Amino acid sequence: MGNPKAVRSRVVALLDIYADRTRRTGASANLERAPWSFDVPTPILRTLKQYMGEQLAGKLELAWGIADELWLANYRETQILAAGILALHEVEQVAAWAEEHAAGSVDRATLAELAGSGLAGWRLADPQGFLKKISAWLHAEEARLRALALYALGAAVREPSFEDLPTIYNMLRVFDQPARGDSRRALFDLVQSLARRSPAETTHFLLERLGRGASGAERLARTIQEDLPSPQQAAIRKALSG
Repeated sequence: MGNPKAVRSRVVALLDIYADRTRRTGASANLERAPWSFDVPTPILRTLKQYMGEQLAGKLELAWGIADELWLANYRETQILAAGILALHEVEQVAAWAEEHAAGSVDRATLAELAGSGLAGWRLADPQGFLKKISAWLHAEEARLRALALYALGAAVREPSFEDLPTIYNMLRVFDQPARGDSRRALFDLVQSLARRSPAETTHFLLERLGRGASGAERLARTIQEDLPSPQQAAIRKALSG
């Protein structure tokens, strides 16, 4: 792995081979393939992601270039691989890269991958810097950056070692942007993860949003209540019916 453009060409060719095999075996014969996805089986993509991470460990300058090329190839699989390479970096430059490239994500899955695994190395190395940047993204004008922030917070909450849940609740309490599209899905995923980590605090958060009539509060509460224990579900249902 020495030339980013050559790596991009080899990776795309390899993905196309596996896509062809998938179609021949009939695994995706009845599905209409999106032009930006090879429909490569998840285990194969996972193996390739691991291999590239191993090959690029300690070669961080080269890793930047290859991540750029793979992201700009504009396939779901190449962008997922780019996010995996990005995870090798533990510096704030990762945030700038993600901010620059978020608008070019081909779908929700690649945006979530960029926010999750792509920022993982930096998030673990600098949790306070991570939260500061996320707070800025939550109030950005660009909807994709707000979605990136919400997906990134969801990934942090799902990490058992992440304990600063109060800061995330505080961020969400002042997040009053209308959540649509990717942002809505990301917000639901985040609050669902919070409900599983801290049911009582999440219930309090939902009740507070309902009480002040926050945008989308009822829909969010109805969606999340099923992930809460019975007593908290009852509290949500009472608030919704009142």
